[in-house]
Amino acid sequence: MTKSEMNSLKAALESRMAAITDNGSKREDIVIQQAPDSFDAVQLNTERDLTIALLNHETVQLRNLRGALVRVEDGSYGICVQCEEEISPKRLKAVPWAML
Repeated sequence: MTKSEMNSLKAALESRMAAITDNGSKREDIVIQQAPDSFDAVQLNTERDLTIALLNHETVQLRNLRGALVRVEDGSYGICVQCEEEISPKRLKAVPWAML
């Protein structure tokens, strides 16, 4: 992998990480609210569950992005963590945080 490709992928990782962290905290959206109507209560619960699922997904993705940036710094980026073979550049362009 060329240095310019590596820099491009590193920029993509940092950009995705910034997009997630700049999105603001959704934690205030998971507060349990009382609703006078049972339909409203179901809707609020559904919205809260969706927000929790999104937060969980973003947390996992941030962990993967940070791990990829660590691998960039230590020189092991682009190498499969399981079989130690080179990861295809096409895969890294599609999923820059790929470990396998």
